[in-house]
Amino acid sequence: MKNRKAETSLGGKTVGVILVALVILSVLVFLFTVDIQKWLNFLPSFGTQEDTEYVDKCPVKIAEIKDGMILFCNQETKICDITSKLQIDGEKIQVHNTNIIIPDTDIGQITVNIIIIFDEVIKKEGKLYSSVVNDLPDYSDLINLYGAYLHSKTEICRNEPVKEEITYTPKEKIGALKYESGKDKIYYYAIAENYNVETKQWGKASIEEDSNLFIKDYFIYVYRPWFKSFKVGVRDPQTNMIGIYSQYLSDESWGVNPSDYLNELNNAEIVRGEIYKKNEVAK
Repeated sequence: MKNRKAETSLGGKTVGVILVALVILSVLVFLFTVDIQKWLNFLPSFGTQEDTEYVDKCPVKIAEIKDGMILFCNQETKICDITSKLQIDGEKIQVHNTNIIIPDTDIGQITVNIIIIFDEVIKKEGKLYSSVVNDLPDYSDLINLYGAYLHSKTEICRNEPVKEEITYTPKEKIGALKYESGKDKIYYYAIAENYNVETKQWGKASIEEDSNLFIKDYFIYVYRPWFKSFKVGVRDPQTNMIGIYSQYLSDESWGVNPSDYLNELNNAEIVRGEIYKKNEVAK
């Protein structure tokens, strides 16, 4: 009886050893026949989308990602050491705030592997832009980031760099927008006598003056502090062109300073928060 129990125990141990050996053999076969790096890519990672498919080639490297922060590349030296306050947090592009009490600000997102920067940041308009303007990188870096793609978990690339197109000359700038009190206030450019402390001479300089106009919900209003503001024109949401109603295109001021500024604004274009008009010279 004892011999039978001993034989049964020995047989069970033998089967166990065989099973363990088979498991070890299977693991060894897997290690030597499978590309481990590709297998690891299927595992979830923190800070990026699990289904992100990275592009094989990187014709132009725009930036690198280090510890979640975006470092832009110098296209001449090819060195990516231009620091910024932009960071990637999962699918979000954010302006990082060093004050832990104030949360980081979202200015864009990653869709699949394409980087999108929110429209008002690119156009330099609105409340969001005003809240982060001092923490944004150079505009040339920002527009190259917009539409770029993740080449890997550490590289941001484009097929070719984007150059900012200038369609107007500085002399054709007739105004600018500044987001204040929930609306875009319009400032006009005026030429004023300016005293240069270094040269100790007087000269002419371009300064911004409040036009008493503002844009809200795509309408142009004249602001009146003691009365109700009234509409004098519209801003086309598609073309960003300004149109002033014909009854206000006269020599009357309508509460606008200077008095002919409504005529200047008619058919002007808003470009990234600045107002331009062809064949017009700034005041």
